[in-house]
Amino acid sequence: MRKFAAMIMVLASASGAQAARYNLWAGHDGITNVSAIITTSDTLNSVGGYDVIGIEGTTTWGAITALITNPSQPGTAFYWPDGHVTADYQPGAEWPFDNVLFDNGGAWFSENGVLFQTDSAVWNVAQYQGQDYLGISQLGTFSATEWNIPIQVTRIADGGVPEPASWVLMIAGFGLVGAALPRRRRVAVDFD
Repeated sequence: MRKFAAMIMVLASASGAQAARYNLWAGHDGITNVSAIITTSDTLNSVGGYDVIGIEGTTTWGAITALITNPSQPGTAFYWPDGHVTADYQPGAEWPFDNVLFDNGGAWFSENGVLFQTDSAVWNVAQYQGQDYLGISQLGTFSATEWNIPIQVTRIADGGVPEPASWVLMIAGFGLVGAALPRRRRVAVDFD
């Protein structure tokens, strides 16, 4: 019975990965808007933020098709049209991005922001010196035409549907409880 109690304690204390989700809205004079849901990792990275691992939604120029990942994340590397990366800005380099979101006293992006794309453009949402920016460029260039625009990022309340890992733990717990239940023995009653 002690082994059973120990297993139940382990299962009860374990929790599935709870990646956070955020609503994002960014807009510029009603001309260029982004409405998306961002998913972040569940652990802090080396700069004290959360890595953005996914984005889905729409823009005024079409649906978001992909998050563009940063191979030096969470670094601040600059990108070139041919794909190579440098740590310092040089003429011809594209802007840096790191796909990091902070959530302390409210959600906000790093100075370098998040890079994602639609079928027709590359988009960057960032914050620099307290100002919010939305950048747009041609596919494959990562070179922004930036506007100072309002950006709203709010965390979606946890709850609702559990993560798959939580389902596995819950089902395993039910199985252990069922296995540990005492078995009833059928007693034959003879009425003579």
